[in-house]
Amino acid sequence: MKFVYKIFLDSYVEMEEIMESEGKAYQIEYAKDLMKELSRHYMIEAKWKNERYEPTLEEHESVSFVSAGYKMLIPTSFVSMGEKVTQEAFKWAVSFPPLIKSASLIGRIMDDIVEGKGKDGVSTMECYMMEHDVKEEYVYNLFKERVEDAWKLWSISDATDGDHGDTCDQWELRGGAVFLATPFGNIGISGVFSDVYSIA
Repeated sequence: MKFVYKIFLDSYVEMEEIMESEGKAYQIEYAKDLMKELSRHYMIEAKWKNERYEPTLEEHESVSFVSAGYKMLIPTSFVSMGEKVTQEAFKWAVSFPPLIKSASLIGRIMDDIVEGKGKDGVSTMECYMMEHDVKEEYVYNLFKERVEDAWKLWSISDATDGDHGDTCDQWELRGGAVFLATPFGNIGISGVFSDVYSIA
């Protein structure tokens, strides 16, 4: 794991030099910090699996919503997007605002629904089932509602970030990808949140 972690960190060196020459080295610092946070959450999940630990739903989601990757990928996609993206954009994104949190929830829960019990480690659904002693069908329907509620945050009227007053100005589904106009730049999310990339 340390070897992989070092490869990740080394991959930022060249980017750091480029962004420093543009006076935007701070962007790489944000990206590196987010990657480190993601790695820490992967380690927590690995520890749980090795120790056969069964987390509560609250514990699980506090880790798995970060390990879903969107908290790291979306702000990182802002790197080198030009003058349109300021330091405020990164501060907004790393604060884990409702838009990014809902993307994480959708990605994590949909992944758990698709992979089911074959998934490595305990899923969000399994945590809920163990904690509340309920059947899988009940949890499936409940979590499906949670996903639908999370999608509502992406609508124009509901996508307000309370602290900043920022909204999702527009989103559309196009060719299996969601294209989201955030307050600080356009983001494309392909598949069922399997890949995040920036668009002009």
